[in-house]
Amino acid sequence: MKIVENAECVIQSVKDNGGFGNRLVQMGVLPGSHLKIIRVGFKGSTVEVMIDQGQSIALRSKELEMLDCKLVAIPLSALSTGDDEKYRIKKFNGGQGFLKKMKDRKINISDIFEIIDDHPFELKTDKGIIAVGRGEAEKIIVEPAD
Repeated sequence: MKIVENAECVIQSVKDNGGFGNRLVQMGVLPGSHLKIIRVGFKGSTVEVMIDQGQSIALRSKELEMLDCKLVAIPLSALSTGDDEKYRIKKFNGGQGFLKKMKDRKINISDIFEIIDDHPFELKTDKGIIAVGRGEAEKIIVEPAD
């Protein structure tokens, strides 16, 4: 799992490595739980995460690495062209102006796309190729299209 703000996953399993796994389970980090990254500290050493119904905890990045997670959502800006996967737009994290801009450019929730380029982002959809700036890409949350 990429450690970026607004990334979400479902925990598949917790590896036990020297007692850290047991500590995570005691804190409520359990298989089947939904985990969302809220904030990443300086140099990524500490990460604030939210588990299920709003329980917010701080974890070290090495503790996060002990979690086997299935990606549920990630900001478009965290992806690159080498992925060769299709993604679906899950939600927009922006205000009314941003939502209007996306609507005017015919970018909608549940659109499926492939990433052609990531400087700036060029998305290939059934409507054609759409360019998206890096700032806009941070506000577009996507999920893998199965």
